[in-house]
Amino acid sequence: MSGGPEPLTPPQSPRLPDDLTASSSLADGLDDTLDWTAIALTGDFTAARASGLVLTGATITGSRFAGADLSQAHLTDVRLTGCDLQGAILDEAKLTRVELVDCRMSGVVLSRSELHDVRVVGCQLDEANLRMVASRRLWFERCSMTKADFYQAGLEGAVLSGCDLTGATFAKARAAGARLHGSRLDGLRGADCLRGASFASEQVVELAWPVFAALGLVIDDELAPG
Repeated sequence: MSGGPEPLTPPQSPRLPDDLTASSSLADGLDDTLDWTAIALTGDFTAARASGLVLTGATITGSRFAGADLSQAHLTDVRLTGCDLQGAILDEAKLTRVELVDCRMSGVVLSRSELHDVRVVGCQLDEANLRMVASRRLWFERCSMTKADFYQAGLEGAVLSGCDLTGATFAKARAAGARLHGSRLDGLRGADCLRGASFASEQVVELAWPVFAALGLVIDDELAPG
C-alpha cells in the first residue's frame, strides 16, 4: 500500500442563488443587525463596524472593507472579487464555501476563525493574522503571504500553492497532509511544526535552512581546534 499523501479534495464552490438583488448601499448603513441573503453587493464600507454580520448566498465585487470590524461574521456561499479588506478584523468569523479572488487583505485579522471550503486566489495577505484558525479544505493559490502568522493554526490538509510565504510563522501549527508545492519558503519560523506536510523536491534546499534553525542546528565550516 502506498504511503503517499491522501488525494486532494478541492473546496466546495459557493452555492449562489440564480437571482441576486443588486445593491450598492443600505438604508441603515452597515451594522450588526443586518442579515443579507441573495445580494450582489458593491460599496465603500471602510472602517465600518459590523460585528456579527450574517451574509448568505452573495457576491461582493470591488467593495472596500479596509479597517472594518467584521468580527464573528458568518459568511456562507459568498464570492468576493477585487475587494479591499486591508486591516479588516474578522476574528472568530465562520466562513463556509467562500471564495476570495484578487483581493487586498494585508494585515487582515482572521484569528480563531473557522474556515471551511475556503479558496483564496491571487490575493495579498502580507502580515495576515491567521492564528489559531480551524480549517477544512482550505486552499491558498498564488497569494502573497509574507510574514503571515499561522501560530497554532489547524492547517491539516490545507493547500498553499505558489504562494510567497517568506518570513511566515508556523509555530505550534498542525499541518499534517498540508501541501506547500511551488511556494517560497525563505525565513520560515516554526518550520519544525510542518511535520506531515508535503513539498516538491526543488524546495528541499530552501526549506532546510529554517528547519535547521528551528532545531537549533548550527552550520559552521570551521573545524574547532583540537
